[in-house]
Parts: sequence; structure tokens; C-alpha cells
Amino acid sequence: DRSKVVGEKALSLCDKVPFERRVFQLVKSRPEIPLNDGRYLLSAMVRTDGTLKEAQMYADTVVVEIHDTKGQWEFIEQEVFVKKGCIEVGFRASSDTGGRLLVDDVSLVRVM
Repeated sequence: DRSKVVGEKALSLCDKVPFERRVFQLVKSRPEIPLNDGRYLLSAMVRTDGTLKEAQMYADTVVVEIHDTKGQWEFIEQEVFVKKGCIEVGFRASSDTGGRLLVDDVSLVRVM
């Protein structure tokens, strides 16, 4: 996997029993690191294993469906908008049993 993603660890949303998971971060402007309003590109490397009922990347109300990657890492991206110096970004997954969503190399970059 190191040839596709950085590092040894990835976010893993999975369980041996039916599950629904959501992991998110509220990215906010701070005096030392401003998050200016405007257009940004949210991207990540994702991989699905097993059968997932739902897999998504989201930023506030913008949702990107993550389709079956057949156990391979895939790059996804979506243009999003920061308003009032704040945006919630996250990932959701659900499965009857045995499905897994892996997420790595998440990035939020301003588009000029």
C-alpha cells in the first residue's frame, strides 16, 4: 500500500457486525492559520473491501459517493466552499457485516 498512500496507518471504518460510522473534523480559521472563505479542493485516497451499503466523503452539505474500489486505492476529489472560516469534513460508512472503508491522505487545498 505504500506505493499508493503515505505512511503506515489509515482511517478504517469497519466491524464484524452490522455498523454505521461517521468520522469528521471541524476545520476552523485560527489567528495563526486563517481559513479564508472561498473555493477549496477536498481530496482523499480511499479503498473499500467487502460489501458496504454506503460510503461517502462529505464537506458540510456536499456529498461524494464512494463506489466499490474492489480492494484498490482510488483518488477522489470534490470542490467545496468554505463560508465564515469554517467547514466540517468527514467520512461515513455502513455495512451489514464485513465491509470496510479505508481513508488516507486527506487534503483541503484552496483553489485560486
